[in-house]
Amino acid sequence: METELKTENNFLKLVESQPPRLVYQYHFSGAEDTVKRILDYYNVSHEFIKTPCRQPDVVEAKRKAMYILCKYFDCKLIEISGMFGVDHCTVIYHRERLEQLIFVYAKEKRELNKLIEFLQLEKPVAELPGE
Repeated sequence: METELKTENNFLKLVESQPPRLVYQYHFSGAEDTVKRILDYYNVSHEFIKTPCRQPDVVEAKRKAMYILCKYFDCKLIEISGMFGVDHCTVIYHRERLEQLIFVYAKEKRELNKLIEFLQLEKPVAELPGE
């Protein structure tokens, strides 16, 4: 019993000695909630988050979620890719593709702005294209 308690205390000391990681996990949990809200906004089931589904509504929701995580939450590509079960290159592709769509189609930019208003997000980390 004492050994378990000692081990538990050592573990707690180890965790407490690494506060930046704990803060980062808290920040990232807000991103997970945001992704869930985006999927709800597009009426996409949460089951599809890690599946290689190519239905247009699912792809659009995932693309916008990846973009928002990059621009508003400043998450690392590897963390976003882990959340969606894809490679980091896929995250880069979706981010750049949405930037192209925003630049070319005003409707796409309006939709993204409506989503951002719905999510009540503050200023982005990076500027939106075409501004």
